[in-house]
Amino acid sequence: MSYAQAALDIGTELRVGWKRADPAIEADAKALWARLAVLPGGIDPDLRADEIVSAGYVDDQLAAVTTAFVRDLPFLRQKFAMLRVLVAPEFRLHSISRLISSHSRDVLEQWSVEHPEEAVAGMATVHQADLRNNRKSRPVKRGSRMVLVGYTTEGEKILVAWFDHIRV
Repeated sequence: MSYAQAALDIGTELRVGWKRADPAIEADAKALWARLAVLPGGIDPDLRADEIVSAGYVDDQLAAVTTAFVRDLPFLRQKFAMLRVLVAPEFRLHSISRLISSHSRDVLEQWSVEHPEEAVAGMATVHQADLRNNRKSRPVKRGSRMVLVGYTTEGEKILVAWFDHIRV
């Protein structure tokens, strides 16, 4: 079963936001960020809204949102779309994080294929939840195909998913 079907099976609609400037998704994301007070000080919600990759809705309520920015990862000698995932607390036990991450990977990979001049080799994230919750997780994330490639100086896991069309 695909992640898209799995999302529908749990009542979640996944929508694409990457490079689309969708005013409804952006307004919903800004409202969620404000309600949860999650944006670091000095971060402009309008600028963060420009980075929206995917949005997950349950009963027309934004349950999860991903954002990304492109940066070099020198130790991998490539550029990656650095993914952030936010799931509203009331939806955190519904597998939405895994599903929206997989959706985001596909969205970003398709964009990378269509924009080879950007030279984005994959999707990466710094996985903070395991360290914050003092737990261990698998080094390979199914669906998103993210794999553990190292740790930050703070001990957080760095996960990457290479896009299929990339050759190194």
